[in-house]
Amino acid sequence: MNQESVLKEAEVEWNRAKYLYQNFLSRKEKELDKASEELWGAINSLLSGIHRIKTGRGLGKHGETGNFAEEICVQEGIENLFRDAEDLHHNFYHNIYERHELLKRVRSSERFFDLLEYKLAELLKV
Repeated sequence: MNQESVLKEAEVEWNRAKYLYQNFLSRKEKELDKASEELWGAINSLLSGIHRIKTGRGLGKHGETGNFAEEICVQEGIENLFRDAEDLHHNFYHNIYERHELLKRVRSSERFFDLLEYKLAELLKV
């Protein structure tokens, strides 16, 4: 895949992430469980876009996504915020967290979204 195609695909991922993030924002007050799954999807789309630019391909399996997210966190010198985002995904299917526990993970995941969006925009030179 040539560089132009890679950048175009990464931009598609970014647009998907922005769409999902807007869905998250519109639902978060009334449907936090559902909204948090939208945030999870937005984070995954950003990770996939960043990975695509760096390697020429999107992310595959869940484990690959987690490893790549951890690499980014280590490079940035921050805690692994991906774990909290991953918890949002698990909670959507298993309803394991009380609202206050879920909100803590949502706030952490919003910070991770902001970091990833900044990184992707930087790589796309937007």
